[in-house]
Amino acid sequence: AGVQEIIRLLRLTEGKTLILFTAKTDMREVFQLLQGKVPYQLMMQKEGDSQKEVLDKFKSNINSVLLGTGSYWEGISVEGMALSSVIIFKLPFPVPEPIIDYKCSLSGDKHLMEVLVPEMVIKLKQGIGRLIRSESDKGIVSIIDSRVGKTSKAPYKQIIWESLPIKSKTNKIEKIAAFYSQVVEQQKEEK
Repeated sequence: AGVQEIIRLLRLTEGKTLILFTAKTDMREVFQLLQGKVPYQLMMQKEGDSQKEVLDKFKSNINSVLLGTGSYWEGISVEGMALSSVIIFKLPFPVPEPIIDYKCSLSGDKHLMEVLVPEMVIKLKQGIGRLIRSESDKGIVSIIDSRVGKTSKAPYKQIIWESLPIKSKTNKIEKIAAFYSQVVEQQKEEK
């Protein structure tokens, strides 16, 4: 279902998208599932590839799609229409590691809300920040993780929405399409 949603969003923006993942296995699987289903060049972060070269290639092919994880959540900057959409595949909850484990042990039963959710929100904001790199940047942020969806009963759902710098939210593709049409028209007028 997530891949189908990604395809709908990619068609809307004609590529121009960064898709962020929390797991390389998810990234590789989605990359494979998108092959041949969208007419845009698909690029995926790979070990050994220069991040600068991958980003230069992404920027030069304005209708491309870049799939990334890890450092792509916070270490890249693409201004203008080459990046019009960021898709968050899953919420970036921290992986178990000594510091997180220690913080969780201090919080006891409250570790989800006191440690894991705040850490995740910071990473989520960093990922969303890839879209807005200058005063004139505008675009679409899509979080396709059902834990923040309309019917979700996750105890942290409201905390997430209140902490994000997103002006309006919707799960209706028609509203997203209308918003994006306005963005494209504004870009044309500014040129």
